[in-house]
Amino acid sequence: MLTSRSFTGRTRKGSPYKHNVGANLPPPWCEIIFLNLYYFFQTLCQITTAKLQNDRLLLI
Repeated sequence: MLTSRSFTGRTRKGSPYKHNVGANLPPPWCEIIFLNLYYFFQTLCQITTAKLQNDRLLLI
């Protein structure tokens, strides 16, 4: 009973704190990471298309 009570107390006290931290911190970090990956893949696509066009011009 003591372990269950302490566990419920921890979850009740810890969940709002984790929820607040999750509501404040992760969205900007997720957006930054997502935008970085998006621009990274965009630049990769541009580089690959440029290389393919150069290869086609060289082949022609």
